[in-house]
Amino acid sequence: MAAGLISTPLQVREWAAASWEYASGLDRWVAGFPLNQRPGPVPWLRRSYRSAGRTGRNNGPDVISVFLADDHPVVLRGLRDLFDAHEDFTVLGQESDALRVVAAVKHTNPNILILDLLMPRLNGIALIAQLRKKCPGTRVVVLSMHSDPAYVWEALHNGAIGYVLKCSDSEELIQAANMAFRGRRYLSSTLSQHELERYAHAAQQSVLDPYDMLTNREKQVLQMSAEG
Repeated sequence: MAAGLISTPLQVREWAAASWEYASGLDRWVAGFPLNQRPGPVPWLRRSYRSAGRTGRNNGPDVISVFLADDHPVVLRGLRDLFDAHEDFTVLGQESDALRVVAAVKHTNPNILILDLLMPRLNGIALIAQLRKKCPGTRVVVLSMHSDPAYVWEALHNGAIGYVLKCSDSEELIQAANMAFRGRRYLSSTLSQHELERYAHAAQQSVLDPYDMLTNREKQVLQMSAEG
């Protein structure tokens, strides 16, 4: 749809949803590469902060501020388009470098952080734990392609309030952000609550660190992610 033809709220949302689907598909394609061969982020898109006062939108008390963190520029663009299409949200900024996320969130102080779980240089689990201590006013919604209960439980256990799969419909992320803003936990509809509770019970009963319950491959992925 040409930009000049987007004139109604419905058309804007349809365009944003299409952008989200494209970004999610490309992100899954990038994930097919070995970690040391994946296309890197475009340097000039690494950081983009903007204040809510410059967005030209209604910034009243009912508007939810969000910050976006993902290492793929096309995903960041899709996320920004998605939230910009909803008048009850304002995007304060975005970051593709995991080591800069905490400082960026402290600077912008958003209500919600949308966070990719596996970003280069620092894995999302460690990042969530840091954010819980340094930015307690910001609630974290994880956006990930990983549906394994180990990832979900670790994210929630360390402070995330929501977990949305990247294969989900775009409106599911909007719903998750709305619920997180109201202090309610959200899990993608395809995630099994029963499996998550079973994993959590096993982890709490075990004398081992929950990290030890990950498979060897999952440990390798987390380690490679942390090392960049």
